[in-house]
Amino acid sequence: MLKTIKELKNSAIRLEKAYNSFDKESFNKELQLIKEASSALAYIHDESYAEEAFAYELHNIRVLNTIPFLVKTVEVDDVYESNYLEKFCEERTDQLMKAMAINHHNEFWKQHATVNGNIYGSVPLELLRDETVRKLLNYGWVEVDVDIIDLSSASNDRKEVLKFCRCNFDRFIVVNEVSTNTLLVLRYNM
Repeated sequence: MLKTIKELKNSAIRLEKAYNSFDKESFNKELQLIKEASSALAYIHDESYAEEAFAYELHNIRVLNTIPFLVKTVEVDDVYESNYLEKFCEERTDQLMKAMAINHHNEFWKQHATVNGNIYGSVPLELLRDETVRKLLNYGWVEVDVDIIDLSSASNDRKEVLKFCRCNFDRFIVVNEVSTNTLLVLRYNM
């Protein structure tokens, strides 16, 4: 739901710019996008799970920490189309190896077993040397803040946690922290 609201806000900004620049075509396009986003919001709100998601959002999110990560961003909307994800992963691994970051990356993700999410290449910045960071940034990786969120007090039901994350976060990974067997959400602020 939050993703749709952000899209609606961005469309409103673009609508205003189109209006101010007398760009009728862009104005009509943004107006249509706003209508579609509004309809989508009404539909989502009417769905029964929306109330559950709001309950989580308002009462059960506990941000434990916010730390910087380096993230390799995807360039397509559907990563499962064709063999994009396979090529992406090969390129990610090659870049991590060339930057001498592969061991830090793999060690972190062994300790934080991925359950689900929509980020396919990231590593905490604090694990990397300055030279390694520079190399990854040159490859197009970006630095983003990541909120570490504990939803364990809200629910241990993975399906509920995933449904909540999909409804409320644009970019996230749900992990099981191996050392504590705790379900955590990494929310990428991109």
